Amino acid sequence: MDTVTVAPISSEVAENSAKEAEKTLMLARGIIITNGDQYARAGNELVSIKKWLKDLEVERKKITDPIQKAKDAVMAFFNTPKENATKAVSIIGTAMQEYDDRMEALVKAENAKYQAIADKRAKELEERAKKAAEAGNAEKAEKLRQEALLKAQVVPQVTVEKIKVAGMTEKTNYFGEVIEKDKLLFIQWCIKSENLHYITFSEKELKSTATSAKGTREIPGVRFWSETGKVGART
Repeated sequence: MDTVTVAPISSEVAENSAKEAEKTLMLARGIIITNGDQYARAGNELVSIKKWLKDLEVERKKITDPIQKAKDAVMAFFNTPKENATKAVSIIGTAMQEYDDRMEALVKAENAKYQAIADKRAKELEERAKKAAEAGNAEKAEKLRQEALLKAQVVPQVTVEKIKVAGMTEKTNYFGEVIEKDKLLFIQWCIKSENLHYITFSEKELKSTATSAKGTREIPGVRFWSETGKVGART
């Protein structure tokens, strides 16, 4: 079994550095430059402070580098199980979504079948209504027309009750992409001249627009779409 250890961390260096930095700051605030000698001394002091800052960074890294390496090692312990569990979520979610899609396709096919039968029956009634009208039987013709209208509108609908799983919900994500840049030309009239600009959208802006409009927004040259997937209670 692999282990990760971190040596005890002492704050002594940091505390001493803080005191030294405070003295340096007070010294800097007291510097006044009115002649060349003072300028030169200030320059030497500046060089000295910059060197001290580099030394301070070395001391800091003596502490932070081992911590960062330890953190990277710990993260590596969990990378493989996390990746595998994420793949498992994706595989199961995809299988469930494919089942939902198949059920939806079957429902649409059945409903289309019922609609076709209803349309056929309505057409037959319309033909009978037409013949009745031609025969001078207006009352029968009107009755048949009403029956045809009812047949076309009142169609049995097949539905499938969604299977509910505790802790599992559906989440719909909305997306957008530019598919025809030329349709995004926008003419802006300026006081002195007429400038032709391309409207530009970032991926974030397109996603935000698609989400706020729930996929109903239409922009020439832009395609919006949505994807629905399974979401666990803690994902």
